[in-house]
Amino acid sequence: MRLARPFRDEDLPLLGLANELAAQLGLPTNFTRGLWMQRVSSDRCLISHETLLCPMNLIERLNLEDWKPLIVTSLIYDEMVHSRKFSLSLFPTVCIFWFLPMLGFLVPFLTVPQNNPLLGLTLTVGYIPVFLLVGAYGMRAYTRRLQSAAFTADVQSIKTVPRNALVQTLKKIEAFGQTGSEAQEWFVRASEKVTIAKRIEHLSRQPT
Repeated sequence: MRLARPFRDEDLPLLGLANELAAQLGLPTNFTRGLWMQRVSSDRCLISHETLLCPMNLIERLNLEDWKPLIVTSLIYDEMVHSRKFSLSLFPTVCIFWFLPMLGFLVPFLTVPQNNPLLGLTLTVGYIPVFLLVGAYGMRAYTRRLQSAAFTADVQSIKTVPRNALVQTLKKIEAFGQTGSEAQEWFVRASEKVTIAKRIEHLSRQPT
């Protein structure tokens, strides 16, 4: 199975559309190439420097009007999660759930007498499950932040494109048998994944 395919000549209008929308949103992004990728969820695009990454299972399935709301919300999401504000908001999570627990591995070496290395090793090994448990909670906190950012990006996108346009594109993708959670991280619980159904439900609750 092919994992990636470069844009061909017939795909270049999609690249041009992405550049037009980025300029409309006031973003400095300038796409020079595009890739269809297997490891991109069907309900969004990803941005890697000057490369637009699109879901391979949508090749020749959407027209430019369908792509427009999808690209807008993807651009907003990417800008949001790579902003300094978002990074700073993650700092407490990183400290509490990852950095501080790592210091626990130093405790046995600082407190156990040097003539009893077996005790120190036992305490270190025994701390590993605790570290993994705390880290798991940290990953859940991180994924909840990403989930919130995805929903916020959808809400902000309907200031640029009609809400109905985004909803209709999502429904069309869903009709292809896609859920929108295909390429999300393995450690994300199924109940916490951002699916097309959840995005449509969230958009339907927004005031008109």
